[in-house]
Amino acid sequence: MAGNALHREPETVIIVEDYPMVRESARACVQSLGYDTITAEDGVAGYNTILQCLNNLPQGGVLRVITDTNMPNMNGIDMLNEFLAFQKDARRKLHIAVMSGKKDRTAEVDNFHCVFLAKPFVLQDLKNFLALTVDTATESVTEKLPESAVSVAQ
Repeated sequence: MAGNALHREPETVIIVEDYPMVRESARACVQSLGYDTITAEDGVAGYNTILQCLNNLPQGGVLRVITDTNMPNMNGIDMLNEFLAFQKDARRKLHIAVMSGKKDRTAEVDNFHCVFLAKPFVLQDLKNFLALTVDTATESVTEKLPESAVSVAQ
């Protein structure tokens, strides 16, 4: 649809989740919303995937990451801490959602100023997260999201 102001190139969403069924379900939901996906099965693979994708990110691009908190080899919190410790300028390029089966955010999640997805989440929760911009995700997301399982660390 050349010339259509609503047309956009597919953006990539990285999904880092150790449970294959949850990872596949999240991938299918995100793809149904028109996004490309790359999946990783733990924090180590997620770290490497994020690094590779950021290296190929166009100028001004944003990379969306949805990560579980509790995983083998490296959990999602440690993955993000490691990545951001060595890639300090990357924070403005990353749009992060942290998901957990625990219903309450932890102080570790709050440190990232990211969206929190309580599992199980629904398609609308993913749609709300993906519709946000990086600036909104780090500043005033609570005004833009309806009440649901999604909450935002402030």
